[in-house]
Amino acid sequence: MNIREDIYNIPDLIFSEETKNMPLDQWNVFITKLDIFITSFPVKEAKLKAAIEKNDYKKVFQHLQDIVGLLKTVYALEIAYECQNQIQDLDINNPEKIEAYVSFLLSNISALSIDIQMALYGIAARNATEQQNSTSNELGGKGRKWGDLDVGRFGEIKMDTSEKKDSSEEEFPLKNIIAVDDEPVSLFILKSSLRHLPCNVIAVNSAKEALEMLEKVKADLFVLDIDMPEMNGIELAKKLKLDGQKAPIVFLTGNAKKEYVHECLDLGASDFIIKPIYPVNVAKRLQRFL
Repeated sequence: MNIREDIYNIPDLIFSEETKNMPLDQWNVFITKLDIFITSFPVKEAKLKAAIEKNDYKKVFQHLQDIVGLLKTVYALEIAYECQNQIQDLDINNPEKIEAYVSFLLSNISALSIDIQMALYGIAARNATEQQNSTSNELGGKGRKWGDLDVGRFGEIKMDTSEKKDSSEEEFPLKNIIAVDDEPVSLFILKSSLRHLPCNVIAVNSAKEALEMLEKVKADLFVLDIDMPEMNGIELAKKLKLDGQKAPIVFLTGNAKKEYVHECLDLGASDFIIKPIYPVNVAKRLQRFL
């Protein structure tokens, strides 16, 4: 799969037949627009968060409108139109709902930015057929629309906490995911998000605990938070590679800056999950590894 195909296969980018067949000169212009999107988004994200902190919701709506324009330049039309609808529907006197939506939106755009960066880096972010099948069958389409989610107080996503099917009923052995994060809430959301998938999530709170766990079990996938005390996720990934671990590594991060993402990709990152964690995005991104 080449870079053009990888870009076309990013689910949140919507291409017409005409744009899919754009000539080379137009394609090069579009690649420039993608790069501008990658570098501009963190700046716009920071401005939006600053307006939220100051409770300046008029500014929040202005920054959201700027983000809509940025999304349209790279054909992220579904996210753009959803955001436009929210700008019209959100009540300036309901700050909790505004902040919850902004958090959800920024998480999705960060994931999109990382998908684009992975494609431009030369790594297919996902297999198109596998992605279409998994998201349509398990998650109901792309599964990233605000209106489709069950949002509770303060914007938390209400999760299905029903018990996962007993492993004896599984056709294949469960795969071991070693998840490392110093925030217990993140690990709880991660485990709850994967209850319906054929995996065993082993949650630990530090790099040291993860390395100790590897003396007892074989890992089929690592999910590593980047910002941890003592040994962070990037340092842990380096250690795992030095120790000969071959399992894919998915990073947990709230940062989609180009230099940050590329450092992880240089280490062999297979994918990323954006913080704050939304259950639908966890299943969406990890299902292909299981």
